[in-house]
Amino acid sequence: MKGSMPRACALTALLWLAGCPGPIEQTCNRLTVDSTGATQPAGGFGGAGGSGALPPSPVGVVGEPVTLTAFASLTACVSDPLRVRAEIVGPDNLPVETDVTLTTPRLTGAGPVTSDLSFTPKKPGLYIIRIAYEPSLGVRSIELQVAESRLGAPTVSVPVPNLSGCLNNVWPLTEDTVVCERASRIDVLSSDGGLTSFSGEQLVVVDDVLWSVERASSTLERRVFADGGVTLTHAFSNVDTRPVPAMHDVDIAIRTRLNGTVALFRVGASPRDLSVVASSTDGMVLWLDGTTLFNGGTCFSADCVSDLRGLEPNTVWSGDPLNFGLIAGRVRPIVSLEARAQYGLRMTTESLEVPQRGFERVPLWLPQSNSDRSLLVSGDGTTLGFTAWKRSDVVRVGRRFVVLKDSGASVRVAGR
Repeated sequence: MKGSMPRACALTALLWLAGCPGPIEQTCNRLTVDSTGATQPAGGFGGAGGSGALPPSPVGVVGEPVTLTAFASLTACVSDPLRVRAEIVGPDNLPVETDVTLTTPRLTGAGPVTSDLSFTPKKPGLYIIRIAYEPSLGVRSIELQVAESRLGAPTVSVPVPNLSGCLNNVWPLTEDTVVCERASRIDVLSSDGGLTSFSGEQLVVVDDVLWSVERASSTLERRVFADGGVTLTHAFSNVDTRPVPAMHDVDIAIRTRLNGTVALFRVGASPRDLSVVASSTDGMVLWLDGTTLFNGGTCFSADCVSDLRGLEPNTVWSGDPLNFGLIAGRVRPIVSLEARAQYGLRMTTESLEVPQRGFERVPLWLPQSNSDRSLLVSGDGTTLGFTAWKRSDVVRVGRRFVVLKDSGASVRVAGR
């Protein structure tokens, strides 16, 4: 057989490409090949060979071409009539049938066989790619997470006079409203120039809830933003203004009392339905000390995360050294010590910036090599979501919105 088949062909439901066999060799000892292309003698446990290290999970962006290289599970012999086929299942559990190419399998001598698959994802979500090599060289499965691009997402510009005077950056409140903490004053600013101010310090914004401390009365105040204004709903006395790097929710705040005790403040359905619980006896508090997540004021072996990568409501992102640097999303409701792994991501993460004050979340970012773009990861306990942003533009990530830099004395607000 002379020549070779074309380098790529269009994919309908399945792709088939064949390589040309070489001369028949006298002996051929097959080796197992791991996903990185490393080899070891065949017959290893479970057919897994090589170094055992796992490559980073691939990530794509909607509308941008993705190229993946896959190794056959076994090495080939030069006389093998090589063929390769591929199947892609999209996030809707339907086959991806268009705009996909698969290269002819490559073999140098008697060694690993590789082929490149390329396509442009049209939807965000998880893609399952299976590439099978013949004759009987195994099937390689690849999970591809595809992010939705936010690089050109609609935004609303909000003017913020004396933007540099905002302490601890600007917080998103709605699609056209942000909050700025200044010296002893909180400003709520809207895109139409509307301004509402009240006395307060140590601001934390959670969705449409604003937590702050009024210094003169030593009162922790909870306000709700609705119909363009803020309404005071709850107040707790004897609260200090010293910063506590603690996670807040719409109904929970963690602050220091005047006697120095760190306490959890909880509100219910009515202004009278509230409670204060000392953290040392509560067993339900999440806050940070250095890079360790603490629960209940004491770090017990079962209640701590020493390799923290990110923290969202109900989700702790931490490294797992037993799985080659796997990033594990461990669901930890703020009212429970229960921890169980929900997600697995073999991806490089941005260095954790430990909060020095109260916070709503510590987002998990996945930087992209040789790019100013990063992926923001969101988890809800069952599925993962990825969105792509120009990282240098992001000022703060909130529950529903992201604050971005803008020209002059203003910021932009975009939906997550």
